[in-house]
Amino acid sequence: AHYSRLVATDEEPEPFVKVNVHDIVAPTDRESSTPHRQVYIYVNVFSLSGIDTVAQTFDCHFFLRAMWKEPVESPADEEWHPNLVFMNSASPVEMSDIELSACPWRKGPLGEKVMQWRADCRGTFREGFELEHFPFDVQALTITVSCNRPSSEVTLLEDRYTGANPAEPIHGDDGL
Repeated sequence: AHYSRLVATDEEPEPFVKVNVHDIVAPTDRESSTPHRQVYIYVNVFSLSGIDTVAQTFDCHFFLRAMWKEPVESPADEEWHPNLVFMNSASPVEMSDIELSACPWRKGPLGEKVMQWRADCRGTFREGFELEHFPFDVQALTITVSCNRPSSEVTLLEDRYTGANPAEPIHGDDGL
């Protein structure tokens, strides 16, 4: 199975996505028992510390939120979440204040329920440091977020919602 992946760096003003929305393929009949969800990822970095150029690691404290429009055909008692994982973590990422709930301030374009999974995260991450021009080096530090579900079930996308208009429906480049 192929997995979608989102990569955020400290050089970009917002996380960027390495997923072409136009290449999303509908699940086959065999896979259609689980509806496909487009999961929008938002990351807010609170602090970077413990940058170790020898071990090529860094520590990061950040807030992570995943939001998706709940499919109409999903069972009401199912507690689905995207099973996010950090591909470049050097050790298990500590998560606190984990919450899975319906988002009270956001709806789909047709008024659909929008779910959110959110957590406060702290971890140590690996990065291949490319330091050659000390003290003028610039280094991108990445946190690679992926999903432990097949791409037929989930696509990860950047959450570009600004919060400027609370009535704005959840959407991305594809107009979810």
